[in-house]
Amino acid sequence: MKQNLKTAAVVCLLAATGTMSSCKKDVKVLSNDSTTSPRAIYDTIDEKFNSFANGAYYYEGSYISKFGNNSSNNWFYDRTYISNPTGNASLRIKLMPMATEGASGVLGRTNIIPRNIYHVSYRVKFSANMDLAEGGKLGVGLGMGPVLSGENNGVKPNVNGSQGGSARLMWKRDGANWKLKPYLYYTNMPVDSKGKYYGTNIVYTNVYPSSGSISRDTWYTVDMTATSNTGTSNNGTINIKINGTTVLYNNQIYWGNNSPDQSNGIIKAVMFDTFRGGNDSTWESNSNDSYIYYDDIIVN
Repeated sequence: MKQNLKTAAVVCLLAATGTMSSCKKDVKVLSNDSTTSPRAIYDTIDEKFNSFANGAYYYEGSYISKFGNNSSNNWFYDRTYISNPTGNASLRIKLMPMATEGASGVLGRTNIIPRNIYHVSYRVKFSANMDLAEGGKLGVGLGMGPVLSGENNGVKPNVNGSQGGSARLMWKRDGANWKLKPYLYYTNMPVDSKGKYYGTNIVYTNVYPSSGSISRDTWYTVDMTATSNTGTSNNGTINIKINGTTVLYNNQIYWGNNSPDQSNGIIKAVMFDTFRGGNDSTWESNSNDSYIYYDDIIVN
């Protein structure tokens, strides 16, 4: 998915400094709850949402104060809601009906201090009445270098390793069931069964659960660790566990060119995505009562 990162960053900065009185329809102005510069970047994130009242929005300013400089223009705060009825809060994100990609949810793109290794963990839950439909992207992931995440529209990534990579999770229909599935982009990624290069889980059976289906109104704990490759070698790693079960481990990944004058495989971004799709109408749902909950987000 293409994002106009430069424009979004300028809009966010102007809004934060109070020099802009209006925004485009698809860009949300920072609220006054932002407590840090939009340009701040971190290498540790810890968000449990417990400082928010039940029913509060999770404004972009709140996101920036905890995660750092959001460079996406798809953080629609009015699709967020803090669920905190008992003092143990979580973030609820609404999925919009008859829409896909950014129009159906929210996206956060946050620069982090470049490192060769990062770990991400979080809990995620589908609402009791959610229409899982065909599936979509969810959760907190990692971006390498320029962060390749679908812009190629199924075309093989550049063999010179200039586009970087990404590691996310999705939920996906599998016959009568739905699975949680790793969704990776990287330079030496395999082609899919249709001859395309879309997000891969490397081996078809790398899904959770291995049999049966995910459940609604049930918390799942996701742990993801990625390490960069050295130079142009196929020795980067990815390790994804769900509820303690290893879903994917691979140590032969070429995220991107990390030659001495390059850093296309270094981990530089956090991706916080919640949306349906795919990008065509087969991924849509007419449900107006579909939500995904998050809690205990840690990046380190």
